[in-house]
Amino acid sequence: MRSAMISAVSKLSYRSPCTAQRTFLMLVLLGSVMLGACSSSDESTEIADPPLDEILGEAPMPTLEATPDYATGTEFSLAWTVPEDTTDLRYQAQRATDPEFTIDLEISEWIAATSYTFTDLADGVTYFYRIRSQLSDGRSSDFSAAVQATQDASLPSAQLGELAADQTSLHFDLSFAASDLGSGVAAVEIWVRRNALVFRHYGTFSESPVPFVAEQGGPHSFYAVAIDSAGNRQPTPVDPQRTTQVPDAVILVDNGGFEWDITHAVHRYGLQVAHWGQGLGRDAIPPVIEPDMVGPGEDGFPDLENIALVIGLTVDGEARAYKQGDLNNREVVDDVVAGAHLAVTY
Repeated sequence: MRSAMISAVSKLSYRSPCTAQRTFLMLVLLGSVMLGACSSSDESTEIADPPLDEILGEAPMPTLEATPDYATGTEFSLAWTVPEDTTDLRYQAQRATDPEFTIDLEISEWIAATSYTFTDLADGVTYFYRIRSQLSDGRSSDFSAAVQATQDASLPSAQLGELAADQTSLHFDLSFAASDLGSGVAAVEIWVRRNALVFRHYGTFSESPVPFVAEQGGPHSFYAVAIDSAGNRQPTPVDPQRTTQVPDAVILVDNGGFEWDITHAVHRYGLQVAHWGQGLGRDAIPPVIEPDMVGPGEDGFPDLENIALVIGLTVDGEARAYKQGDLNNREVVDDVVAGAHLAVTY
């Protein structure tokens, strides 16, 4: 009988000592054994269960994806990842204007998606963001490491420089000036319209001026559009920023069939096509490439009785002399002197 009572008491390990005593008293009374009473104030006291997260562990911590230094407009989308084998999670995002998350704090609802967009953000303000996860039983992870980004809602601006009303060549430069109050100008697009047709994208550039080559003569209109580092884009101008007249190309064809663009010479300097001489044509006289050079005391080097006129030069202490008689026949020598590529002509 006593053994049975001890067994019964051993099963009361999760109840308070007083409750155990009361139960034990009832058992002892049945066996004619008397124990002292317990205070009624202890009757509801129980030993607390250990926290669930000490038994099962915390929820997995999300990892925030990389964020840009600047965000476009007045919104910012925060995205994150968790281990692939993790399910049944929801997330809570926070943003603030200080890394301690005490100033201008905004907290999202618990959501199932792995991204969240904060809205109505202020231009030029740097915000800090972090995320945490929670399991269905209420256990939450710590907050992730914070990331930051500055909002940029300011539009950049670009303007093309002045152009002459009339060009003298199909080749001319386009200059531009661009500015941005936020993240800074990243690039400038140049658009061109030829002969009153539609505007077409000519290219995207980071430096000015930009060499422009017209495909044909006629009126040409241009405008520039700036893009900043946050991705903000200047609105397309309603009207062209610059307009110019490009002349028709003046092309001279030599005896060898090669074409020469003499548009600028004709329109800028007034040279007449009829006054151009074609000579022998392109590549009619091949140059001397990698000439054989001889030094004093070597065969072929002229002695004092055979003085020759030469074209001489010295580059970084290395000297060359080219006989005028040889240049009369070939006219051009391509040579490398002290690592420098040179063209010697006569």
